[in-house]
Amino acid sequence: MRNKRYFVPAVVAIIVVVVALILIGVFLFGNSNSKGVSQPGKITAKEIADQKKVINEYYQAIGQGKYRVAYNLTSLNFQKGTSYKNFIYQYKEFVKSVKIKSIARLTQYSDKDDGVFNVTFNVVYKQKYPYFNGKLPGVHVLQREKKKSPVWRIDSIGVGQFG
Repeated sequence: MRNKRYFVPAVVAIIVVVVALILIGVFLFGNSNSKGVSQPGKITAKEIADQKKVINEYYQAIGQGKYRVAYNLTSLNFQKGTSYKNFIYQYKEFVKSVKIKSIARLTQYSDKDDGVFNVTFNVVYKQKYPYFNGKLPGVHVLQREKKKSPVWRIDSIGVGQFG
């Protein structure tokens, strides 16, 4: 009789835990019955195109020697880490011309507020680029200018597994 007294509360506890896990799963992962309804928080094709446009405008400005225009396409965070004087030096002294060959969004590293892109270039150098094995780095991270803003800025440029 003593074991029966513990059996009912144990079964009730197990049922409560199972129900809680199901509710947590539905809350975290949503209802699997949704049929192609656009989900809030997903990035749109227009936003991806806007991100790519910023990268294109950035390198077009650099290719034309319009360094202030290019610098203004970077985030405040980027600008805190790279002065305008250093920014000019990185391009003016080393890059004669630059054109983008391709821009590929790295979806596994991107979300609705950050876009990570691998950019490849056709570059004519005045002299060997002083960073990243002598070549322009290819990994570009874009972020919204402000939360929920439609304006994108380049937040960092570096190397990664694709750079």
